[in-house]
Amino acid sequence: MMLYSGRLVVRLERSTLPEHSERNFLVMRVLKILDPIKPVDPDYDGNVPVPIVGQLVMKSRRRIRLCIFDLDKFVAKAGFMNLPSVPDDEPDL
Repeated sequence: MMLYSGRLVVRLERSTLPEHSERNFLVMRVLKILDPIKPVDPDYDGNVPVPIVGQLVMKSRRRIRLCIFDLDKFVAKAGFMNLPSVPDDEPDL
């Protein structure tokens, strides 16, 4: 279910959270808001925070948590052996 409408520029980053230290997880960081972020339902209580520039994207299924991607599972399913490293450069926006 979509909670908000609008458009963002996000960057996938390797998670540095301690609970992700044994595997490769990606998180999404908001870099820029292109169109204003508004609730889809005007009566929505805002349980999941509105995306904010510089913060990580959150999601909600039974509880509020970070929107994460398990890169190891993706690589195993896709059949990739190794993924190249990408430098930690800031994008020109």
